[in-house]
Amino acid sequence: MEIISNKVGRPRRENLTSTIKFTVDPETAEAIRALASEKSISQSDIMRELTPVLSSKNYETLVPLLGLEHLQKISEKCWSDLHTQAAIFPVEEISNFMPAFVTTWEPPQVHVKYPTYKIDVYNNKNNAAKTSTTILNELAKDICNRSEFYNAYPDYIIKDIKDNKMPNVNYNFISEVMCLSPDLNINQETKNNIVKILFEKGYEYSVYPAYCLRTTLIDLLDEGKYFRVKTV
Repeated sequence: MEIISNKVGRPRRENLTSTIKFTVDPETAEAIRALASEKSISQSDIMRELTPVLSSKNYETLVPLLGLEHLQKISEKCWSDLHTQAAIFPVEEISNFMPAFVTTWEPPQVHVKYPTYKIDVYNNKNNAAKTSTTILNELAKDICNRSEFYNAYPDYIIKDIKDNKMPNVNYNFISEVMCLSPDLNINQETKNNIVKILFEKGYEYSVYPAYCLRTTLIDLLDEGKYFRVKTV
């Protein structure tokens, strides 16, 4: 529902004459306030950035971008905190307050999640046919900061919905590739380079926000209950 408000407040921008009110949970409201403060823009600007009228191409690049930039800062702070000199962290609870987790098999490590992009590639002649990861890896051989193309099952494709009924459609595995850098700007560049090649070769593809892992070695303490990042 759109609610038009005539309340006196900050001057309206040209062509922005309607007010839409949203009801959200406290956590979402706080996240919007924090992001607005961080970017030095209004909460209204945040909502306009989140709900623009976009082409399909711009939708893929712009909609996740605002959130990924915020997640990047969280990941960087997590990495910095973990490397604080002499800092000790609980193994079991680390995932409750950081975007990180610990594996205790040899060698023990802590893994920090970083925002990135995943690209799904469909066969350029028949979307129900298997794409060749060998061909795709050859096409992208000069692009760094990426995984190898690998096969994955597309459990989210919707096709030909009629009368609110979803037909049984059997898709073979599609090919995926992940951008793998702890730097979001590099991941954006890698994503753009891969998409450029796919477009030029006539492949259908989709781009999604995802996360990759940055890993470092740790020392386990107190019979494995705590850890600290291993120093060089």
